[in-house]
Amino acid sequence: IDSLLNLPQMKDQLKVRGMQIMDSSCAYAFALDTDLWILLNFKMLQWTIKYGVSKYSSTPFAVYGMVMVSLLGDAKGGAQFGRAALALAQRPSGLETKSA
Repeated sequence: IDSLLNLPQMKDQLKVRGMQIMDSSCAYAFALDTDLWILLNFKMLQWTIKYGVSKYSSTPFAVYGMVMVSLLGDAKGGAQFGRAALALAQRPSGLETKSA
């Protein structure tokens, strides 16, 4: 988890825009199809790991933590991802990591 918190900032503006679109789509996906909602969040987590942290990265960490607890029964791992999500959300706004 510590290595995930030390990822560089996402610099590719097309990837940041993609993250923004996925983030905006999550509200609709949650209402229509929770499997799609989970898939979108997992894709955002994958992009964060591959391309760096953006202001849209904290929510996928939290969702992954929720899935770890609810579907996998891993409360310890879920709590770690929840704390990571909180740490990302609390980064200074100059790093562009606060959720919109």
